[in-house]
Amino acid sequence: MKFINEIFIARSPEIVFRYVSDIKNIPVWNYAVVKTEMISTEFVGAGTVYRQQRKFLGRILEDTFIISSYQVNSLLTLRSIEAEYPFLVSYSFKPSRQGTIVINAFELHGRLGDSLLGILFKGSVKRAVGKNLEVLKGLIEKG
Repeated sequence: MKFINEIFIARSPEIVFRYVSDIKNIPVWNYAVVKTEMISTEFVGAGTVYRQQRKFLGRILEDTFIISSYQVNSLLTLRSIEAEYPFLVSYSFKPSRQGTIVINAFELHGRLGDSLLGILFKGSVKRAVGKNLEVLKGLIEKG
């Protein structure tokens, strides 16, 4: 299952990137994530590893993921290392006249993401991710 969502946030790429790349903020704006904690070093960047608990299909799952791409103010990519439903999520930050366009690419693999059921769920998952981005927008624009 793959899809892309895009949202405009009326703040600079620096502000938007700083908030999104602070992984401990994810549970604040992503309704599915219960808890996120760094399990590698204090350094945040490519190679930093996290563990998270998230709600998915009525269950609490625990995933381990790594920041696989970290380009300041430009790109953040998170890739699962251990997950029942493997994922790859990227956030691109594009400057615009009034703020930042965030492009969120989402891939879910494994038995759900690559199945007929995954195809059927794709629209609802994309809408849910879009709602998370709306929450993110509201938080960042409030300052």
